[in-house]
Amino acid sequence: HSGDQAETIDMRLARGSGLRGLAGIAPLRQYQGALFARPFLSFGKQQLTQLCHQLEGEYVTDPSNQNRVFERVRWRQTLAKAPQLAGQLQRLSTASQQLGHQQDAAVQNWIDKKVSFVARLSASCPYSVFAELPPEHRAAILAGLLKICGHYEFAPTPAAVDAVVARLEAGQASTLAGCRIAIRQGGLRVEAEYGRHPADMLSLQGGEVQFFDGRWMVWARGGGQVRRLGDMGLSAEARRQLILPKALSGLPYRLQVMIPVLQTLDDSYIPPHLMSNSWSADSGLSGFCPENWKSEMHSFVIWQAPIDGAVRLSVSQRNPE
Repeated sequence: HSGDQAETIDMRLARGSGLRGLAGIAPLRQYQGALFARPFLSFGKQQLTQLCHQLEGEYVTDPSNQNRVFERVRWRQTLAKAPQLAGQLQRLSTASQQLGHQQDAAVQNWIDKKVSFVARLSASCPYSVFAELPPEHRAAILAGLLKICGHYEFAPTPAAVDAVVARLEAGQASTLAGCRIAIRQGGLRVEAEYGRHPADMLSLQGGEVQFFDGRWMVWARGGGQVRRLGDMGLSAEARRQLILPKALSGLPYRLQVMIPVLQTLDDSYIPPHLMSNSWSADSGLSGFCPENWKSEMHSFVIWQAPIDGAVRLSVSQRNPE
């Protein structure tokens, strides 16, 4: 509710958070393939309690809400002494969210026009196009690419990104946020690094959809275990026998090792069928629709998961009320 939002922003303000932190709790947030909604951020606690009484609904009072051991409780008690401050923090949150979304939209627009991706494993663009941008724009775009290819919810710190940009200008490669960043053949290349961000084995039941390795939604007709190709321990000959999707087969081996593979209950290894579309807040759930494709043709299907982070709905999708 609005009290939680004010407390969150107050804590982050005290820590010197930037635009992203001061936006506070996101009303909509994508996390591991699922969309989380917090519809009560504009409501006060007393309003929600009153509503529960009117509807004869039960609610829980957490005793830790009065325990000053917790930082949030101390901020809550401080805010209670300055009622006007909560409203000011809410306005700061709204302004920060709007500015952050505008910046994200500008960065994404540039990336959509200039950057080529292979899944979320590799991103590239002409370095001359990247280098002509103002320093702060280069840092924002590189942070966006690292977030995508490194499958992190939050981009690296500005200081860390600035250091990478400086190394690129000096012709030096860098590693950051699970990625390797370098200039190759006149192009800026950001690639996920195998082993930097290990992926746990996933037990998959037949017919269910799950989230894997920060990048993929996966589905299998039968049960089995999903792991990265490089984690399977296959011989070079066994790897050659796996027919990878056309969009991924041309990747260098250092990236192929990160492709999900299904090990069935009878110890068969099944490469994935890659679907090109994926879920987004603007397009709806189009990445997985069994009625629209013949699942009997494929035993193991993968598609790109939505990127973790705050989500902003387009105007047309908002409730007109």
